[in-house]
Amino acid sequence: MAFAKYNLIKEFPRDEASDTSLEDDSRSEASFMARRERTAKRTRYFKLAKNILFAVSLCLNCVMWWSTFRHNHTNDPFLQVYSPARDVIEYKTTVPNEGILSQSTEYQGWPNAERDRIWATLWKTGAFIAITDEEMKQAPNSTERVAKGKFKGQWAVGLAVSHQLHCLDNLRKSLFPDRYPEASMWARDGSLKVVKWTHYDHCLDVLRQAITCHGDISLIVHRWNEDSQFFRARFDTVRTCRNFDNIQDWASKRFVDEYPREERFVMPGDNLPVDTESTVFIDRSGGNRTVGSYFCTADE
Repeated sequence: MAFAKYNLIKEFPRDEASDTSLEDDSRSEASFMARRERTAKRTRYFKLAKNILFAVSLCLNCVMWWSTFRHNHTNDPFLQVYSPARDVIEYKTTVPNEGILSQSTEYQGWPNAERDRIWATLWKTGAFIAITDEEMKQAPNSTERVAKGKFKGQWAVGLAVSHQLHCLDNLRKSLFPDRYPEASMWARDGSLKVVKWTHYDHCLDVLRQAITCHGDISLIVHRWNEDSQFFRARFDTVRTCRNFDNIQDWASKRFVDEYPREERFVMPGDNLPVDTESTVFIDRSGGNRTVGSYFCTADE
């Protein structure tokens, strides 16, 4: 077998231009990778800075909200005396009905069962409610503990607005002795029911004090009236009011079931501690008010 003849291939000289191109490509790739790394770092730093800025902004907003919340509560003189209900206080601008003729409200008019119900709903919700130990520590006056139910052992209080509305409801009933004979301060023989009269005298002054305490300075205007050919006061003027629905909703969650009066409070000798320095009226002398409260009742 014949062997093919091989010749040594002549080695070509190195292409310096090609080597330079490869080196340039390598440097370009390294430069690109470096730029990409720098861009990635900047992106990470930007995201981190954005997250930090968001967190700081969120904290500042929370601080501002809390400062505003505290400012509104501490700078409103009516909220400086502690009540746990102050956390739900909200103000709104409203125009009330005049309460005359076509602008009468559902609370006006001749009494009936439905009107009695809505009047009672106004004051009963906040008449007898419970507050916690923590809330009681901040209260300006002492009170007694609840004796029964899911709020047993908590502190028995009532909202002043409920007492005032209760007084107003009783005075309303006194205008209609035929429907509410128990509300009349006159007995069948024409004699004065001294206890009932004392109750109403108390209610009138409670309302006087409440009205002058809050001192509504809303403006009442006067308009010309064609029918009477004279100026007439207009009571449907803009004013600022507390949102009463908020207050009732708050009280409804703490409402203590209506037990007989003698079962409402923890008595001395019971297992739960009693605040013997209570400012709540508790007459244990065996008189007509065996166990009462500062909240007067319709049967007095």
